[in-house]
Amino acid sequence: MNDNVPYFMRGLQEIPTESSRLVSSSKFLNHPVVREYVMQESLRRNGRDMPMTYALPRLFQALYEIRDEKRINEMLADQCKTKTELGDYFEERFISTYTREDLKAYAPDTAGGEYYHYLTANNFEIVLDPRIEMNPGWQPQTMLDYWDLRTGQTHDFDHLLGGAGFDFLGETTPLFMRIEGYFAYFDDPELAGELSTLLAIMALPTLMRTIIHYPSTWPAMSRHITNGMRVGRESDPWFLRKMEPILGMTKADARAYIGMKGVEEVDTTAASDVWSEGAQSAQLVQAEAAE
Repeated sequence: MNDNVPYFMRGLQEIPTESSRLVSSSKFLNHPVVREYVMQESLRRNGRDMPMTYALPRLFQALYEIRDEKRINEMLADQCKTKTELGDYFEERFISTYTREDLKAYAPDTAGGEYYHYLTANNFEIVLDPRIEMNPGWQPQTMLDYWDLRTGQTHDFDHLLGGAGFDFLGETTPLFMRIEGYFAYFDDPELAGELSTLLAIMALPTLMRTIIHYPSTWPAMSRHITNGMRVGRESDPWFLRKMEPILGMTKADARAYIGMKGVEEVDTTAASDVWSEGAQSAQLVQAEAAE
């Protein structure tokens, strides 16, 4: 043993390779898009020249490319054998079709009414799935296809009912709700991990970016993490429920109906403006101008 080697650096094994490019035992490290995303989103500042969501479509595609869809579908099918509600969920394959205009009929103090206000205040339309938008006849072919579809279709309700609001920092609560919810619900941690991979790669670099560049906003971020974890652990599997029946309910009644528990209302709008370097307030001004 070379005693001059620092203690923490001892034990390295050099592994020769004929490869002319980076190669490791991790498919995530090997993928250039995933590697670039984690590096960039961990270390960059929140510049106004780059929308917060700009890198996500390429990340989604990269992770879809490297995941083992056959294995995930097998694990989902295995869970359906012991979880009848999960089997019913995949058997029915319900797909939402409502539009922003459909939500206009709901009173302001209802889940549907509050969602409508958020959409119209920001001049957003509902995109229930990009694949359906491009091809109205598209249908999910596998259980994982359907899981991806419904995760996207119900995401805004994680914000609305999970107490997160719709500001930039508010994206954290839904991510941790889902991660903790999946690990609490599924008997197979491998499956929970597979379904949480995208969520983790979106969430965790953001936490580093917050601490190194915007430390004053960490307490606000931490509240979202804590809230999301608590809701995920304590709730029934709300992610299997339809959202249409709760549109006319108050948020409290809606949470009770879908089994969402432990929610704290977390308002981090002011902190989000600091974290986003003014993009939060600029977004609101732009929305008001569009009305």
